[in-house]
Order: sequence, then C-alpha cells, then structure tokens
Amino acid sequence: MNGGADGADILDAAFFVAFAEAVVGGDRDVITVARSALSDQCSPEAATDAAAVAALFNAINRVADAIGIQVEESKEERTAYFREALDLDSFPTARMEKF
Repeated sequence: MNGGADGADILDAAFFVAFAEAVVGGDRDVITVARSALSDQCSPEAATDAAAVAALFNAINRVADAIGIQVEESKEERTAYFREALDLDSFPTARMEKF
C-alpha cells in the first residue's frame, strides 16, 4: 500500500486502501474507524471480505516464514535493494539454507 488509491480502477478504492493500511499498522482504534468507514460506504459484506483477505495474507506469510521458504533465485537480484533497505536478510528465515 502506498497511502493512496490514485490510479486504482476499483470502486471506493480509497476505503479499501485505508482499511488495508490500518490493518498493517495494527492500531485497533484506527482499524475500527477504517472498517466502519468501509462498511458504511460499501457494505458490511465488503468489510468482511476485506478483513478475510487481510487475514489470509497474514496466514500465508506466517506459513512461509515458519517453513523457511526462500526468495527464488530469479528474484534475488531484483529484490536486493529493498531487502537491504529493510534489513530483511537479517531475519532467521532469510539465513536458512536453501533446499
């Protein structure tokens, strides 16, 4: 998420972006406000779907981290700049031996 919905071809994209950023931020009050705004603007079902997608992404990342999935060799060079900027290679799963 980049703080905006400019160029997104999604109806009410700004509400989905705000909710996604709130979830990533982790502040319960901010999440509550964003979820309510999304629900009011789109529908309670849309807010539920957005929450389910956020939860699924979280679960997938946790599974990948837990089993030590590595970045594919074809992506290592392309991702080197942001892995270094974010110090991602310092995490234990990044240092696991590839198999």
